[in-house]
Amino acid sequence: MDDGSTDETAAVVRRWVERFPRNILLLQQENAGPAAARNLGLTHATGEWISCVDADDFLAPTYFQTVRDFLAGSDYQGDVVACNTLLFHEAEQRASDGHPLAYKFQETRVVDLLEEPDCIQLSVPSCLVRRQALEATGLRFDVRVRPTFEDAHFLNLLLLRRGNFRVAFLKEAHYLYRKRGGGLLEGALPPAPNPGQGQDPGQAFHLPPAMLPEPQRGILAQGTPTRQGWVLMDHVHKARERAPGRTILFCPTWREHLRRTEAHVPGLPPEEARHFQQSDFFRAWSAVTGSRSLARLAREHGYKLLFLPHPEVTRFLPLFPRSEAFSFLEWGNLKSVQEVLVSCAVGVTDYSSLAFELGYLGRPVAYYQFPETPDIYAAHVCQRGYFDCETHGLGPVLPTVEALEAWLDEAMRQGGRRQEPYEGRAAALRTSLRRARVCICSK
Repeated sequence: MDDGSTDETAAVVRRWVERFPRNILLLQQENAGPAAARNLGLTHATGEWISCVDADDFLAPTYFQTVRDFLAGSDYQGDVVACNTLLFHEAEQRASDGHPLAYKFQETRVVDLLEEPDCIQLSVPSCLVRRQALEATGLRFDVRVRPTFEDAHFLNLLLLRRGNFRVAFLKEAHYLYRKRGGGLLEGALPPAPNPGQGQDPGQAFHLPPAMLPEPQRGILAQGTPTRQGWVLMDHVHKARERAPGRTILFCPTWREHLRRTEAHVPGLPPEEARHFQQSDFFRAWSAVTGSRSLARLAREHGYKLLFLPHPEVTRFLPLFPRSEAFSFLEWGNLKSVQEVLVSCAVGVTDYSSLAFELGYLGRPVAYYQFPETPDIYAAHVCQRGYFDCETHGLGPVLPTVEALEAWLDEAMRQGGRRQEPYEGRAAALRTSLRRARVCICSK
């Protein structure tokens, strides 16, 4: 599948097609991205299993034989076979077993994800998918999910639509992920440190609980440090000393109970719009985006206001009132969310983990957590965890737009300087993670 290459890729493939015309089909299109390229390939696929190997990567010589032997020797009824990703370091011509999800491949086994949800599979290139499952569901890659995460979106929709949550993990089927330098994840995954081995301090701050050894509260300010771990984060630690701009970033999350259509479906039916506008979520955030007093404060202090809601909210943006102080942003149109985070002086969210990024950068953060029915945790895909914003948060919890405006007024007067007790909490959090030797990685 040639997705608009500008080098000699097509010529090289044509020479292989001449040698093996029954085995190789060359498909070409104008550059449209990985999702569109894979979809075109799927329309021509005829085999029982489908594999979408990325052009930069390569497979161990025994890769397909290992998969074939597993399928022939078992009665596996799942739709996904996941293979073990090794990191191939181009400059050193060596492979290492340092992928952050390597724990899934301690042995070859079949896992029920409902029983072991930590065994997530995020990559399509390093797995094989049963073609019959795609035909039964009509599933294709969503070209609107960009610039990344189309893989995870595709795989999880497949599992959900089929209702089959069994995935095979093959330890000896090696997929080689090439690391040349300058890529999206370059420098992201250094070799895992051994206990007691030094690690560059101050390079991370957040891990999901499922990735943490006990006690989980090693991630909290007063916790016991973990031995080792990884987190897919941007290199925000390199930007901590950069002076922020005069912008305030608002990042609402999503409410699953507001969904009336499948995820990422375009358009906004009138009934869905009415349902959304009747929600406490819409009323609370509309009071912010349409606030004349907040616009006046921003004008007086010389700040711009940026509204960057969860991608699921993008379809509803035209419904929100907008004062002259606000600019509305969409994730799909951002060249770099990192630059947005680094350049802002103050952050506001309800429950987004972006509060950790902003807190690590030294920015004051507020949690705008208004009363709502149903309760966010009563109708959310996640349940309440050990982290409590009141106790552990890096900023105050504010229940009303009036309280939020008062806090923002003071934050702007203070020039975006974080106040106690939140400065102390952030410092303790950084100290805990330095001891944990957890490394921030690019994502």
